[in-house]
Amino acid sequence: MTVRSFFYIQYLPEKLNPEFLAGRCLRVLHGFMSSRQLNNIGVSFPAWSENSIGSTIAFVSPDNRLLSSLKSQKYFLTMEQEGYFKLSNVQTISSELCSNEDLFYRERQQETLTPAARERAFRRLKSRAEARGETYKSLMSYPGNKVLQKCHSVPLEISSRQIIQFNIGKIDVTAQSEAIFSSYGLGKKDVKIGSVPCLKPFIFNDASIC
Repeated sequence: MTVRSFFYIQYLPEKLNPEFLAGRCLRVLHGFMSSRQLNNIGVSFPAWSENSIGSTIAFVSPDNRLLSSLKSQKYFLTMEQEGYFKLSNVQTISSELCSNEDLFYRERQQETLTPAARERAFRRLKSRAEARGETYKSLMSYPGNKVLQKCHSVPLEISSRQIIQFNIGKIDVTAQSEAIFSSYGLGKKDVKIGSVPCLKPFIFNDASIC
């Protein structure tokens, strides 16, 4: 089993939007990973619940030097200096202590069910039909009240300044998997790649975290 390290960020404002702040943190991670062509930093949400993604985000990697570099990114330091974030030290977890694993992934199926996604799909298919000289007749159908459990919507600003909604899901896995992640630190649910240690026992021993 690979020895891994992590650091976490706690959002400090009493009235906060944790999904919004998670999106800002994921954007920083994406820029950091993409510019260095990395795929070995995963994201975790240790305070995850059915109602919220939680007021804490953590970053996990076998390479603690990378984590130290990520932690020093300007956005994180500025938010810490202004009293919005609490940043932990980079800590290493012994493999023997990691009895549970979490896998956070992008739930694309739920994203296709939003009104905005349906409208984009309609426009795309209509444009293609018109390019062929045809009149588009929608044959798209959607389940009426489909609800996917353990999924939180995170607004994320992409390079074009457009805001997209990342629907992030979580599953429990029985064993540590290969540390390969997307540029947003997410794993792949279908092939069970990109798990991170369950950090709740390690972080929430700190009484200041809630």
